[in-house]
Amino acid sequence: RKDLQSPRRQLSLFQHHDGVTGTARTPVVKDYANRMYEAIQQTQDIIIGRMGQRNPKLAAALVEGGASDGKKIQSCWQSDEARSISENMCSDGDRVFVYNPLLNSVQVCGDVEVEGGKVVEVTLPCEKPGPVKVSKREPEFDGKTGMMIWPIKEEWKQWVVNKGGAYLFVPGQMQPYDMAGVTVEQGGFVVQTTKWRRTIVERNSEESIDVSVYDFIYEINLQEGNREWFVRLSADIKSKGAFHTDLNGFNFDTHH
Repeated sequence: RKDLQSPRRQLSLFQHHDGVTGTARTPVVKDYANRMYEAIQQTQDIIIGRMGQRNPKLAAALVEGGASDGKKIQSCWQSDEARSISENMCSDGDRVFVYNPLLNSVQVCGDVEVEGGKVVEVTLPCEKPGPVKVSKREPEFDGKTGMMIWPIKEEWKQWVVNKGGAYLFVPGQMQPYDMAGVTVEQGGFVVQTTKWRRTIVERNSEESIDVSVYDFIYEINLQEGNREWFVRLSADIKSKGAFHTDLNGFNFDTHH
C-alpha cells in the first residue's frame, strides 16, 4: 500500500475536473501529464517487482538487471514521454512473463494454461487470430478492406473537426475512414495499416455450441490532430432496441 501511495495521489489529482476536461491552462495540463507519466512508470516497476516474487526465473533476471538476451525487463506497453502515444513493443515470437490476477480462474495464453495468481513465461501471441477449430460458420469479410460483413457489419469512421474546445474534442463532420493501403491477412481476421491494426479471435462459447463469440482487438497509433477514429458495428439482431456492453469483464450493462 505504501509503494502505491504516490501513484494513487497523482491519479486522484488528475481526476479533478480540470484534468479530465482539459480546461486548465497549458502549464497545468503539462504538469498533470508529467505526474501521470511518472505514476505509470512507478506502478509498472512495482508490478514487475511483485511478479518477480511469484516466479524464480523472473526474479533472477531482475537481480541480474535484464533477461538472458540482454533486454531490459519492462512492460510491453511503453511511452517515451508524457503525452506521447503508448505502443506495444512486444512482437509475436517474443518470450514474456504473464500474470493471471483471477485467483479462482485459469486463463490461457497460446497453449499455456496460467493458474490464478501465477506468473508464467510464455511465447507471444497469447491469442491467435482466426476461427475456432470447429466453427459453426466462419464470418465473412470484404475482399478489399478486410472489414467483417457477416454476422457483424464493421465500418471504420472518423470525426474531423477544425478546432478543439473546452472538452478537448468538438464533434464535427463524420467521414468514412480512407481504407487505401490497407493490408488484409488471413482472409480478414487481421487487417492493418501503418497507423492501426485490427485482429479478430473467434472463441468457443461456454454456454452453447450454437453461439459464436468474436473478440475484436484494436491497436492504434493516432498522430493526426483534430481526428477521432471509431468503429461502427451493426447487425440484424432482433433485440427490440436492447443491447449489452461489458466493462472490461467486470460487469454487463443493459441499454435500451
